[in-house]
Parts: sequence; C-alpha cells; structure tokens
Amino acid sequence: MLLGGVAVAVIAAFFLPALQFRGASKAVLGISAWEAVPWLTKLKLGFLAAAVAAAFVPKLAPLRVWLIAAAVVMMFLPALGALTAGVYQWSDVRAEIVQLSGVRAPWVDPGWGLLALLGAALMAIGAAWRAHAMDRGTAAA
Repeated sequence: MLLGGVAVAVIAAFFLPALQFRGASKAVLGISAWEAVPWLTKLKLGFLAAAVAAAFVPKLAPLRVWLIAAAVVMMFLPALGALTAGVYQWSDVRAEIVQLSGVRAPWVDPGWGLLALLGAALMAIGAAWRAHAMDRGTAAA
C-alpha cells in the first residue's frame, strides 16, 4: 500500500494539476505542483523517499510510522504552497497564470490533482496503520 501511495503522490506532483484556472477562451488550464513550487516538491519527494526507506531498512523500522505520517503531511504541502502562490498577487506563479490565461484577474482554484493526493494519503495511512499493528504484534510476542 505504501508503494502505491507514494507512486500516486509522485505522479500527482509532476503530471496532475495542483492549480486550475480559466483562460480567455474559457478553456480550463492547470499547473502542476512541480511547475509552481519545485523546491517544495523536492522536499516532498525527500520525505516520500524516507518513508519508503523506512519500510525496507531495518534500522529505520522504529521510525516507520512517524516517517509515513510526515510523508502524508508533505504530500499536501506543495499543492497548498502552489495555491498560496497562485492567489498571491505579487508571486511569480501568479504572473505565469496571468500570462497563460490571457486574463488580468483569473480565478484560481485548487486542481483535481488533490483528489489523487487524498487517495495516496489514504493508502499511506493504511500502510502506517498496518506497520503500527505489526510493531505491536511483534512487541507482544
């Protein structure tokens, strides 16, 4: 479950829109989290890699649940950062949105990539729950 959740979160970061807005022709346009806030996306990828490493490296096993929880929080941070940058009038992301849309004051919405992130987070939470249950089962034996 963890690998599936991480894979969906990585795909969402690069290919699914974190922001949506309408262009002058009323076409819906989008910007991914990687395009909007690459440094937050790199941080997210680092946390996702740490969560996967904790699943396979025995020395990190005691931190597995905490690293997965941190990765779940970090799944949403680039999308929220992109939304904040998209609505902030003086950001570079907002200037890019204005240029792409051809509208002086475009309305910016969260992208449907957040639904994929929700699914990825639920999968990772399920993996953390299973890891916690396994840790409790082995501690009792």
